[in-house]
Amino acid sequence: MKKMDKNDVIRSRNFGGVSPYYFTDESGSTFVADNFPEIAQNIPEHQRVIDPVAVLELFCFNYVLGDRTILKDLYRIPWHSELSSKGEVLRKNPIRHGYALQEPKDIAIDLIACLKKELLRYIDGRDKVFLLLSGGFDSRISACVLKEIEKENNLEVIALTWGDKDSRDVVYSAEISKIMDWQWIHLDYSADDLWNNMEIASTWGGGEVAAVHYHAMDKVKTIVNSSDLIIASSWGDSIGRAEFSGKHLPRLSRPKIENKHFLVKRSIANEYMQVAQNDMALAWSSEPDQSETIMNELHMQENYMRRMIGHAMNYLGNFCTVEQSFTADETVAKMWSLNPVCRTNGVYFEVFKRLNSQLYDFPWARTGIAPSGRIDERLFLKKKYHSWGAWMRTDLKPQLKSLILDGGLKNLGIFNMGQVESVFNLWTKESLDSLNYNETILKLGLMEMVRRNYHVKHVGDVTTLSDRLFSKAYYCAKKYR
Repeated sequence: MKKMDKNDVIRSRNFGGVSPYYFTDESGSTFVADNFPEIAQNIPEHQRVIDPVAVLELFCFNYVLGDRTILKDLYRIPWHSELSSKGEVLRKNPIRHGYALQEPKDIAIDLIACLKKELLRYIDGRDKVFLLLSGGFDSRISACVLKEIEKENNLEVIALTWGDKDSRDVVYSAEISKIMDWQWIHLDYSADDLWNNMEIASTWGGGEVAAVHYHAMDKVKTIVNSSDLIIASSWGDSIGRAEFSGKHLPRLSRPKIENKHFLVKRSIANEYMQVAQNDMALAWSSEPDQSETIMNELHMQENYMRRMIGHAMNYLGNFCTVEQSFTADETVAKMWSLNPVCRTNGVYFEVFKRLNSQLYDFPWARTGIAPSGRIDERLFLKKKYHSWGAWMRTDLKPQLKSLILDGGLKNLGIFNMGQVESVFNLWTKESLDSLNYNETILKLGLMEMVRRNYHVKHVGDVTTLSDRLFSKAYYCAKKYR
């Protein structure tokens, strides 16, 4: 943690990277740190108060909006910004969007050039690099470009993959590594890892992201050294082909802020709904005259990607240097200069055709179908690389129940505990492999762990009779639907 001097200015990257934490104490001094425990443990205990707005946002979206954290008055520095020693943030304009139309072949040529330049800068003379490789398209694109760099430089590439050994992701990654003639390392992923991730998510992660998003990252520390480089491709979907959670940007609508499952006491939710809306709008506030499509992309990048995906992936930075391909200014500027209708799978297909035709004919983990149209006939391969639902409802159920129903969650003063119990009971009745309610259950346990680990204080609200009656009605309606 660093105390900022009078004339200090902290500048963040235009896109991607770490969003440092900052806190201004009662004397007006501002402190900055790259991780949550480093700064949270130095906040006086009487000031470690839960932020009800952040909790409302987290349970609505699986990430916190804007610059908030779970603790009141502790914030994250946004991209393209400056932080002064007074704790004031100056947001600069984000990288500009455009509406140019271009053919996939031409976009692919430009994208290859941008990624090659970007990855060379990250490698910076190293003779070894680790690549997080899945069965998806994005890491495959990074693999193609790294192979080109490898041909021209003295570079060793080692692929890392986590997940169920019988899943498409793992099997495809092993086969892609063989095509590339690279060493491949598999990291198993189990219920024990998910439970370990609960501790990581609550201590290092500050309760901002559910445990499932930390995958098998903690095992990476047994493989790399502090001087090593890991390249991830988390931003490939969103920058390369304007896709977020499987939905193309032109078809994407901005999600509504709501009290998900009515877990937050209605008095609190009603009071802070507009505040949460203002937090979401920070993503485009410095460039307000944009189309709805562009505002949606800015929201998804600065909230979903920055606050959830990027935050969890940065855990790897505890063990070595981690860089995300597709996030360099030049790469983003190129792709954002295009009309979003041009940023499609077709661009990726042209990259494969140009750099490695074998990968054009290689199946995609999401569908089992290759860009060429070839269908993988190995139907025994699992689509999911994990068994979150089964792990949680069998191995981890007692621990989760103890955290959520038998712990001190009620002491945070935010949750309607009758509703928490209803949701927990509904979750237990789902089939073992169901993903419904899973992240909600993990986040409830996460809030209790954060409360315990950091001695977080409550907001002093009480559960009303109407909240209790509503919970009973909700449970009956869901149970007998």
